[in-house]
Amino acid sequence: MARFHSTKTLRTRADPQAILDLLSRPDRRPDWQPEILWMRGPERLTPGEEQHGRARMMGFEVAGRSRTIAVTDRVFEEEALVGVRLRIRYEISSDDGRVEVAHHLIAELPRGFWGRAVSLFLRSRLRVMQTRALKNLVAHVEPEASS
Repeated sequence: MARFHSTKTLRTRADPQAILDLLSRPDRRPDWQPEILWMRGPERLTPGEEQHGRARMMGFEVAGRSRTIAVTDRVFEEEALVGVRLRIRYEISSDDGRVEVAHHLIAELPRGFWGRAVSLFLRSRLRVMQTRALKNLVAHVEPEASS
């Protein structure tokens, strides 16, 4: 199985706990991750819990599901199946009031001749999706600039 790995990071003034709170709310995913149409699961995710929903990727609407792997005071990790299998990990670090959020993505890409052709488009789409999700996540919890 071909794998795609990507890591993006973003600095923010957001409260690390506010970021983790938003990540652990499946009903709020469509607010900051535009590919997700809806998502249902427990009110707050903890390791081992599953959620399901629908997403739109590359012009297709697909059913999806995910399972929470880890939730700590600095990490949120899940495995998702949304047309392809994904491993998504957010790591939050802070130092002297500076917060950095890292988004790690591993995707298992389709195999075979047509799978390789689709993967060319999918890699690009996953990079765009990753960047947008990270920016939107932070924007939803970052404090407003004072005027």
